[in-house]
Amino acid sequence: MSKGVLLLLSLISLLAFTTNSASAQENYPAAIQSIANEPITIKTYIVAKAGINSADNSNWPKYALYINNGTNYDGPRDYGSCETAGNGCGTPNLYSDKIQAGNCGSYFCPSTAAQVIETQVTVGKLIIQPNTGESDFLVSKLSYVFFNDYWNPNTSPVTDRDFGITKIEFFGPNGKLLETLTPASPTHGVETSSTPDLNGIYFDLGLVNAEGVSNTEQNGMVAAFDKKEVETIIQNQSREKGMWQLTKEGSINIISVSVAKKIIAGLSVSSTPTPTPSPSPTLTPSPTPSPVVKAAADGTLPWSTNAGQQRLGPTTAWTDPTTHVGSICNGIWCWQYNFSTNKLENNGNPVNLNSGSGSVRSPDWGGFWADGGPAAAWEEYKNSFISISNNKYMWLWTKTGLVNYQPFDLSVQEYWRDTVAASDGTTLFSGKSITTSWTDKLNSREYFCNGKWCWVFNYEEMRWHNQDDASKGRPFDIASLFKIVPSSTSISITSNAGPTVGWTNDVSNISTVCNEGICWSYKNKAGSRPDLLDIVWERTNNQGLGEPISACEAVGESASVCGSGGIQPLPGDLDKNNRVDIFDYNLLLDKYGTDFCDFNLAGTCVIGNDDIGAFKAVFGTHR
Repeated sequence: MSKGVLLLLSLISLLAFTTNSASAQENYPAAIQSIANEPITIKTYIVAKAGINSADNSNWPKYALYINNGTNYDGPRDYGSCETAGNGCGTPNLYSDKIQAGNCGSYFCPSTAAQVIETQVTVGKLIIQPNTGESDFLVSKLSYVFFNDYWNPNTSPVTDRDFGITKIEFFGPNGKLLETLTPASPTHGVETSSTPDLNGIYFDLGLVNAEGVSNTEQNGMVAAFDKKEVETIIQNQSREKGMWQLTKEGSINIISVSVAKKIIAGLSVSSTPTPTPSPSPTLTPSPTPSPVVKAAADGTLPWSTNAGQQRLGPTTAWTDPTTHVGSICNGIWCWQYNFSTNKLENNGNPVNLNSGSGSVRSPDWGGFWADGGPAAAWEEYKNSFISISNNKYMWLWTKTGLVNYQPFDLSVQEYWRDTVAASDGTTLFSGKSITTSWTDKLNSREYFCNGKWCWVFNYEEMRWHNQDDASKGRPFDIASLFKIVPSSTSISITSNAGPTVGWTNDVSNISTVCNEGICWSYKNKAGSRPDLLDIVWERTNNQGLGEPISACEAVGESASVCGSGGIQPLPGDLDKNNRVDIFDYNLLLDKYGTDFCDFNLAGTCVIGNDDIGAFKAVFGTHR
């Protein structure tokens, strides 16, 4: 069969598939029909006074977020009534499809006095057309229900129950900021500062059933939506306080047409459905504005399992002192992040260190890759050195290139042999030697760890910190020095003989240390202690302990994109723009009949009918 006939038949199938998909979305307003499934990330800036529930030691208060609860509107204001069992109020389980999943099951649990919490909502769920007769009137309603508060007037100080929102941001699927709402914002674009819109923001007060959304009888959220005790933005003094605030149970309701307009404009969608484009080999998709992490050719991601080390990556990282580009690696694959621009290099694609395509070219020596290595790397800003090690061997790079193709045995080198064992007998070179390292540029310090024991070297003064009587370096026990909390999966910074990797953003001077795909970050300060007892963690709980993030977030992705399992390759997304569309089809067809493994979707690397069939099965999907 000729390539041209194949194109015609495949395109007919694709057009049929697209038509069927569009018909499934016909209930969406015309202006958003083509973008109804696009994810919008909502960042809510929370200020809360959390008490402790003595029954289960959980933090209170809690809140739930409902999207477009009450779908009837009279202009900007909904009128769903509990007395008449109107839409969105008063009937069992009518809220279940409106609630956003939070970080405590069906709701959110603020853990600090100030916190930013992210959630994702599709455009089709976030933007609605309340009155079918007003096709140009689209709105978004966000309802934050404050409930399960804990208040004890007998404590000193009083356990309070305040909850407030200072800002809400809306981001498109490419990370672009589309709209920001604050208490000072006009909600519909028609008010002035002297005549605020009293309908677009309102506070519905009322006690909430302690069982909240889990109540299968009369839903626990009813009193927060019954309009029996309503407060305006003026009565709430939101603009004077700089937050929408509740000091007792109820809901904060934000109805906005500006959000809908900004999202539609930001995603460049007209008021009518976008027709399916005709295939053209000359059409080139626009580049992704903010690159996301792409999987390597073998499917490896920075946080994938490293078979050689039998643990989750990343496994090695370093920063180029001359370019401020960090290389964050998992085995032979390295993703490069430009700390000056805060963006991934190479459009998010990794470089293969083994092929010598990276800024640091590898030696032709098997020990460099042994056991899933390399295992550690560090920088020296005095001479702009980069060192990479595996087991007890080290390779050194300067501005002019690799210094030694045959590795240095660190255990017998000057300075390196001037270290002493830890209290349990561990030396810097025990087992597989250095497991991770990172550099504090501000204080000219390099941290070298073998499990929980870390030795600290000052490369400006050429001496070890924490010296014994013989001026030899003794290790610090970071298991006791690092004041952090483990992950939700109980991974701590020293679990399973960790940490496994560390690196420093030499522009912001923030160091990140990871173990088993979980990371903690802290800010370096000039004159800080070498044992790091005086550091301030980037994320802390209400006890001031460092909180973890996933390695996916640590390498530059947003929490909403990472989710719980990190970014996985999207089958058929050949141009890596997070959607499988006609542009990917053109790319695949252009390679038809050729041996091109990068586009292989089924069978062998020769692109053929099986790949076309596999592509049709995933056409129209997106992240």
